[in-house]
Amino acid sequence: MKDDMSGLAEVPRMLPCAPSKELKGDVLVGSRGPFLWKANGLYHLAVSDVINRNGIRTEDTMVATSKELLGVYSKRLVMIPQGGQTTVFQDDKGNYRA
Repeated sequence: MKDDMSGLAEVPRMLPCAPSKELKGDVLVGSRGPFLWKANGLYHLAVSDVINRNGIRTEDTMVATSKELLGVYSKRLVMIPQGGQTTVFQDDKGNYRA
């Protein structure tokens, strides 16, 4: 966003991640509700996706990490089982919560 939040600062781009075996080489972290934050010098991208885990169709919060804002992001991992879309914030003690 522009500094004054009046609109986009540039054209939207895809943030690529390392290919996933479970997605047959797809490079998406998830399919909806992305949330991006920076912590400890790394960018973290949380996205919701519906997957089959342990034979059950579930909507999990997935996360991938990168040293650079525009990626390439790591292979995705389950951040919150059955978590769906989320936001991340720091509480008054500096702990990260979702």
